Amino acid sequence: MNKDDVAASLGISRTLATFHLEKLLEGGFLQAHFSRGMTPHTRPTGRPAKYYLPSNREVALQIPPRRYEVVADILARAISAVDTAVNPPDRALELAHAKGREVGKQFLAEDTVRRRRGATRGAVTRLLDELGYEPRLVGGEIHLGNCPFEGLLFPPNLVCEINRRLLQGTLEGCKSRRLEPVEDHREGHCCVVVTRRRSDSSRPGPQQEWM
Repeated sequence: MNKDDVAASLGISRTLATFHLEKLLEGGFLQAHFSRGMTPHTRPTGRPAKYYLPSNREVALQIPPRRYEVVADILARAISAVDTAVNPPDRALELAHAKGREVGKQFLAEDTVRRRRGATRGAVTRLLDELGYEPRLVGGEIHLGNCPFEGLLFPPNLVCEINRRLLQGTLEGCKSRRLEPVEDHREGHCCVVVTRRRSDSSRPGPQQEWM
């Protein structure tokens, strides 16, 4: 299709159609080629027109966000591990923890203050939001409104534990020493809630700040 085809099909101006087509082309979502119109005698005529076609770039839109590739990578590596002394489920939990630490360390490295002091509760909340957990503060805890791994057909207890270990590693990696992920199977929530470490003498109130 060229810009005239797009403008006519969407009921917008040619200028607006061109603007959006060029943005999609710039982002790699379309590819373009030029072709002249043909006369009844199949001879090219006029100036070449620009035609747009879908590119081979893969696009996935998921609402709410899902991160199935993370669990797929962990399980594939666990199954293909050379060391047979550790069974695949235990290996998967180890790999999830290590993956989380990588994520946390990368997040920590992006900010000088975080590198020096560790991530605050607010910073952890932002990171969890970037990871698709849809976090919100409730009474001093971080509740996760979305599970990025919801819908996987593996045993739910294994997926939930992979999720918890992934979050545990993430918190360790970004040096958030006073927070820990614990199982909390509430309807309509992720199976994990991020709260103050149980070793602390008491949990904070809604207005109390902690790292």
